[in-house]
Amino acid sequence: MEGIFGTMKNEIFYGRDCTNTTLNELEVKMDGHIVWHNEKRQKRSLGSMSSLQYRRSLGLAA
Repeated sequence: MEGIFGTMKNEIFYGRDCTNTTLNELEVKMDGHIVWHNEKRQKRSLGSMSSLQYRRSLGLAA
């Protein structure tokens, strides 16, 4: 969990002014990041597959 939150902080918060960001906008950004992290981000350690692709290849996800 620490890894995803660290990446999320780097990509969503650092270097950006979030003073006028609403909680709803923040929720949308965080949801989008989680989807990207699980379904689209390719990891070399998983054979250049996303987490979801890897779990599907093992028969652990539908």
